[in-house]
Amino acid sequence: MCQLREKLNKDTYTGFKVVFTRDDGKRFSPATGLCYNSYRSKDLPMKPRSSKISAYFNNAFLDPHAYHGYTINMVGRSAVLKHREHAEYLYDTLQIEELLWTGGHLSIVEATVSKDLMKGRYGSFPVVAGKRIRLH
Repeated sequence: MCQLREKLNKDTYTGFKVVFTRDDGKRFSPATGLCYNSYRSKDLPMKPRSSKISAYFNNAFLDPHAYHGYTINMVGRSAVLKHREHAEYLYDTLQIEELLWTGGHLSIVEATVSKDLMKGRYGSFPVVAGKRIRLH
């Protein structure tokens, strides 16, 4: 998970996100299983369902002391990566980890986060997280 350090004095921020798109067009978080289509104009849930699509993120959620472990500031937020090359690295990692993606595909999309923005890092990658997200 992301380590959010400070509030960002902006209304919106557009960055990059790796998403899983099902064959029916619905887009999900590979980390939490959250369906982004359901939250276009409302706040993200405080406790998203935990049917993760990728096992790659298991340690991040299960071990609160892990480098990418659970942080209270990420509850009810989704983050975008500031740089496309960082999204490409995560995409490539997930493609390797999950060799048999079925019923859809991974992609990198532009996404805009808003409401109560915070900035921080996902590992060494800079991110911005907000309580609302709109995928482009």
